[in-house]
Formats: sequence, C-alpha cells, structure tokens
Amino acid sequence: MLTVDLKKSWSEEKLRSQYEEMISYGSGPVKVDGHTEFLEEWPDRKPGDVGWAYISISGSDFAEAITVVVAEENGEPKIRDLQWGRP
Repeated sequence: MLTVDLKKSWSEEKLRSQYEEMISYGSGPVKVDGHTEFLEEWPDRKPGDVGWAYISISGSDFAEAITVVVAEENGEPKIRDLQWGRP
C-alpha cells in the first residue's frame, strides 16, 4: 500500500493511531461521505506519480479528510505521500 520510503515513517499501527486521533473528537459512525476528488495533474506532481486523491471522512459532528499521492513503484501503485485532516 505504501512506497518503500513511506513505510519507513508509517507503520500499520502509526497509520491506525493517526486516523483514530484525527476522528477522536467526533461521535457516531464514521463514513466516507461522498466528497472525493481525483487529479491526474497537479502543481507538485513528480515523475512516476499517477494520481492525487482527496477523500472526505465525516460523522454526525465532524468532518475531516485524507489526501494521498499515488505513484508507481516497481510496476505497482503505491501511496507516496499522505496528509491527515482537512486543509
């Protein structure tokens, strides 16, 4: 799921912990609420990047998002960069 470089800083447990921290102030069920944006071209695109995605996540009393950059690594799509929380 992650590039080799990103795996160095993001373990599965750290990903889970960051996600739980991001939504911790909310209550009720969490859902991907339908606001999703995909780009194939963006200003900071690097060679090998295949897409940028913004996925909103919400509950009854909160709204957050995760942004990822997907790049090709060894012939497979992998997450090269991720940002937590809405901008």
